[in-house]
Amino acid sequence: MAFHNLAAGIALFAMIVFLAQVPGIAGSGSVKVAGLVLVLAALRRSGTPLLLKEHPVLAYAAAFLAVWALASSLWAKDSALAAGDAFRLVLNVTLVFVVFAAVRYARHARWLVWGWIGGAAAAALVGL
Repeated sequence: MAFHNLAAGIALFAMIVFLAQVPGIAGSGSVKVAGLVLVLAALRRSGTPLLLKEHPVLAYAAAFLAVWALASSLWAKDSALAAGDAFRLVLNVTLVFVVFAAVRYARHARWLVWGWIGGAAAAALVGL
């Protein structure tokens, strides 16, 4: 779906994030795979709006934050834990770039909100 409509893929990703927290349904690996699919779908599209072109200060600030976190893991007491957290931040920053490319209209934002609500409701139903 992400390769056909990136905004719909983002909405589905929002649902997967919630369901990955439910034991026995999906693990964190499924979120990483879904994120990779979103990145590949965003890179495949031509004419996609780029955060770096439209808001370079924000893009460079986000990239700097990710690099700072990775560099901080070099002098941390528990470098493996710090590197894992830094890598998670890098993935989140990458997701910011993908969401910027995908959500272009108000209906796309509504899809994302409904995906978020649907994922939360599904996870709550499983919990009940």
